[in-house]
Amino acid sequence: MKIELEGQVAFVTGAASGLGRAAARALAEAGAKVAVSDISAREPKTWWLRSRATAAKRWQLPRTPPIARRSTTRLRETVKAFGKVDIVHTCHGIVRPALFHKVQVEDWLKVIDIHLNGTFYVVHAVIDGMLERGYGRIVTVTSPAGIQGSFGQSSYAAAKGGIIAFTKSLAREYAKKGITANAINPVAATAMTEKIRTDPKLEQKFLKMIPMERWAEPEEIAPLTVFLASSLASYITGQVVAVNGGLTM
Repeated sequence: MKIELEGQVAFVTGAASGLGRAAARALAEAGAKVAVSDISAREPKTWWLRSRATAAKRWQLPRTPPIARRSTTRLRETVKAFGKVDIVHTCHGIVRPALFHKVQVEDWLKVIDIHLNGTFYVVHAVIDGMLERGYGRIVTVTSPAGIQGSFGQSSYAAAKGGIIAFTKSLAREYAKKGITANAINPVAATAMTEKIRTDPKLEQKFLKMIPMERWAEPEEIAPLTVFLASSLASYITGQVVAVNGGLTM
C-alpha cells in the first residue's frame, strides 16, 4: 500500500544529511510539501524540489547560538508560505563524546540545547496551529542511548532520554485532540555514528550488540517516518518505535 500525504505540509529539521535528508525526501515523494532546516554548513540537496512536492522550500539555520531557537523563524516562514504545518519531524543533533568527569560544561549545554531544547522550540512553534485544526503528527528521533545509556555519551544519552519523556508527555496531553506524538529509535549509518564506523575495533564491538550485525541505511528508517506521519497511524501515539536491528527489544 502506497501512503499518500497529498495536501500535508511537513517541516523536517536536520535535513542536510542522514536521517533528516532521507525522511524529507520520503515525505516529499509521498506527496507532502516539505520545508527543511539544518545547522550544517552543507546545503540540503534539492531533490525534493523536483519531486511531487513542487512547492517545497529549504532553509539553512545559521551556525550561531542559540541554534535551536532559530528554527522557529523558519517555521513561521513555512506557515506563511503554506498556511499550516501538519507534520513536524525533529531529526537534528550533535555529539560531544567524553567520559563524564571530563565533560566540559559548554559541551553539555550545547548537546542539550540542540537535541532537547531544539525539539521543544520546534514543537512549541507548531502546536497551537495543530490544536486549532484538530490534527497533527509529531515524530521525534531518539536513540538506544536514551533508553540504556551510553559509555562516554552522558550528555547525548540525557538529551535523548529527555526527548522520549517529552514525546510521551505530548502524546498524553493531546491524545484527544487529533495529534499524535511518537519517537523513532534508530541505529543508522550517519554522521552521528561516523566515529564508531571508522574505527574497526570499535565498530566490531558495537555491531556484536546488534542481532542483525549491521547498520541501517537512512532510507530504511524513512518509511517509518512516513507511516507515523500518515492517517494510517492515527491510533498510534506515545510509542518509541525501534528500528535498530534488535539492539533494543
